Amino acid sequence: MGQKKNSSSPSSGSLDSATPEDWDRVSKPRHYASQNAEYPRLECIDAIKAACSIDEFRGHCKANVMKYTWRCDHKGATINDLRKARQYLDWLIESYL
Repeated sequence: MGQKKNSSSPSSGSLDSATPEDWDRVSKPRHYASQNAEYPRLECIDAIKAACSIDEFRGHCKANVMKYTWRCDHKGATINDLRKARQYLDWLIESYL
């Protein structure tokens, strides 16, 4: 079976060739930033990390890696879903450092 290219992705190349703009859509999407004037720079992932134990946060990351890789070929956003999975994997790795 051939791999379906994702025409809706801003970059259909390898994950390593992603531009900063591509990564911003994955690692810091605007809809995950706080809309609260008191905490304008608060990211959702930081709030989750603060609210969870380290084991809970790691479980959250593992579950999201699985979710994004599981569905990557079924939503029409393969590259973006793989980038999201990699972002969660990076956060998981960082939690062990």
